[in-house]
Amino acid sequence: MLSRGSGQRRLHTAIAAVCLAVLALPASAIPPFNRSPYDPGQAVTVQGVVSDAKGRPLPDLRVTLEASRSGFSIYPLGKRKREVATGSALTTAQGEFGLQFPWNRRFNHFELVVAVPVATPQGEDLHELYRSDITRRVRQGSPVAVPVALQDTSFLDTLRQFLGSLRSDEERRTYQQVGRPDRVDRTAQGGHLETAWWYFRTGKVYRFRDGRLEKVEAFAPVNPVS
Repeated sequence: MLSRGSGQRRLHTAIAAVCLAVLALPASAIPPFNRSPYDPGQAVTVQGVVSDAKGRPLPDLRVTLEASRSGFSIYPLGKRKREVATGSALTTAQGEFGLQFPWNRRFNHFELVVAVPVATPQGEDLHELYRSDITRRVRQGSPVAVPVALQDTSFLDTLRQFLGSLRSDEERRTYQQVGRPDRVDRTAQGGHLETAWWYFRTGKVYRFRDGRLEKVEAFAPVNPVS
């Protein structure tokens, strides 16, 4: 039976032997864990096409590249992103996008985000539709090809259907000021189109007649039904 001291000596000897074996290897045989694929400041291109599940291109979506320094934190415990830098572009009519940034070794984590701009009372917001970690792809070399296929476009379809229904500058201005309504009712009355925009959380309904705002009514706020 080995003593505790004898076991520790053998363990230290084994570790030393492994270290010497690694040092004896040629540089080309050591895995390039910290080797950078780019020179400092070298332009890196991220490009692709955003489409729906059927392959149809999706224009006018905001594609953002988030570069950050990722690492573990003691408080709060867990993995955190620091020094986040972003750059964005809109998809073309063919759903294409292209982003370029200068390489900086401080950044070790990259994510691609696809979002659609939505008006709110506080200003324009971005509703996130897609997010993917593309760090491995970025480290494989430029250009970085990232095709994006959105499997669920229900929010986007509903939003664009609403935006396409706006008939007047007054309706478009109201949307920019108070945001997208929770529900829209349309009724034909004597050759006129009456429209009601319901905002359940704030307890207001905006009533339009042929695209012209006639009145705003208040009611007790309620949570909208999904």
